[in-house]
Amino acid sequence: MTGAHQMTSGRLVWRSLGMLRPVRARLTGVIRGYARDRTCVVISHDMDFIAAVADRILVLEHGRIAQVADHHALMAEGGLYKRLHEAQNVDPGLVYPRPSEAD
Repeated sequence: MTGAHQMTSGRLVWRSLGMLRPVRARLTGVIRGYARDRTCVVISHDMDFIAAVADRILVLEHGRIAQVADHHALMAEGGLYKRLHEAQNVDPGLVYPRPSEAD
């Protein structure tokens, strides 16, 4: 495995060094399950991973919050999030489902 993770005191820390698809899928499931009934903060530059696990995304630019919404709203809005997302050529199948799709 090319990463390291640790679960302590209800916190999951993952340092990605090029996560393989099966590892990413497993970690995505763990975070979605863990965050189902609690607030979970995930910090990453990996846009497809954030789109897969986050129901609300805060985009920082120059140390300030520039955008706040879910993946779909941020893509529709344009701006920094959409530019970064498109630059990484994200797999749309990994995106966190809209609330109506999750039920």
